[in-house]
Amino acid sequence: MTIDARLQDAAEKAIRDHLAWAQSQTNPNINKAKAGSVVIMDPRNGDVLAMVSYPEFDPNLFVGNISSKAFNELKSNPLNPFSNRVTRGQFMPGSIFKPITVIAALEEGLVTTNKHFYCTGVVRVGNSQLRCNPPHEKQNIIEGLKNSCNTVMAELAFSVGPEKLASYAKLLGLGIKTGLNLEPEELQGLVGDPDWKRTMRHEVWYPMETALIAIGQSFVNVTPIQLAQVYSVIANGGNVYQPQLVKKITTASGETIKEFSPKVLRKIKLKQETLEVIREGLGKVVSEGTARYSFQGFPLKQIPVAGKTGTAENKGKNDYAFFASYAPADQPELVVVVVVEEGGFGSQAAAPIARKIYEEYFEVKPQSSVTVKSISPTMAEKTGDSKQEQFAE
Repeated sequence: MTIDARLQDAAEKAIRDHLAWAQSQTNPNINKAKAGSVVIMDPRNGDVLAMVSYPEFDPNLFVGNISSKAFNELKSNPLNPFSNRVTRGQFMPGSIFKPITVIAALEEGLVTTNKHFYCTGVVRVGNSQLRCNPPHEKQNIIEGLKNSCNTVMAELAFSVGPEKLASYAKLLGLGIKTGLNLEPEELQGLVGDPDWKRTMRHEVWYPMETALIAIGQSFVNVTPIQLAQVYSVIANGGNVYQPQLVKKITTASGETIKEFSPKVLRKIKLKQETLEVIREGLGKVVSEGTARYSFQGFPLKQIPVAGKTGTAENKGKNDYAFFASYAPADQPELVVVVVVEEGGFGSQAAAPIARKIYEEYFEVKPQSSVTVKSISPTMAEKTGDSKQEQFAE
């Protein structure tokens, strides 16, 4: 198999430890976190190096005859431990969608780093408004990505248009199956556009929905494995690899029956400027932006990490936390995607888990002074990623 035992153990421990800590807290915005997922992929070939879906169950229970009581307890668990969240968990991604919005605008030639945007803290669209606090004022597209600025993303989305924005998202790997050969079959998620809404819901598309799609809200649902595929494309420069779990099949004596080579599903010819802008912006998210506190003390000069935090609303529940990343940023070996359901902010819940995984892989001594408890989300992430969409068309 492609699974790396050391990374698998590190990922399982990191998410288990975080969830245990979260549930011990009195803060109701944190202590409801009981589930999550981690997927680690090699962006150079599509190998899945680790896959964690929590809560899990012990497969040894099914060796022999599992008791009815034990089976019913698993089956009735509302967190559904039988479901593989990496391939079948569908979530609104929040701000980790924003690099796609930037890619679409750059590829369409609608923006350069010389163009400046002015963020007042509010984007008005008809009778609706999209908030972004604190106001980021004057910034270019790289700074807009670093700051997770909703104003920048909304303006880019209106320039690109919802149809092309959805098209780029699908080209990169959202809204379609990744091709991972695993049962039960993965879910394909959703990236909506005006035609989809007209066909499926018999409703018109509102301008505010274009802005919401651009920041990963509204009609966008993704799986963690899809996010790993998308960020692998950014990391490797344009190759969409089919994720794979098996390298070869052998007999009991070790004779090879079949080998599986990396499979490129499609090659996306991204402009060099596009890659440079996206990579610089994602690097600054970690070194200067919404993930900077999560990586305080990490040797970023020696092992640069690029990534994006995300915090997405889920109706009737606490916010879901996301962090999608890759490292080393200059020669990527790993893509790490973390989802903590009802975990709060991506910078608080998801990014620290990814950091622990990188510490294990790169053999970095953990910094005891930097803990989940000490990380405070910036206002840019607080209101740039969640609880800011007053959609009232």
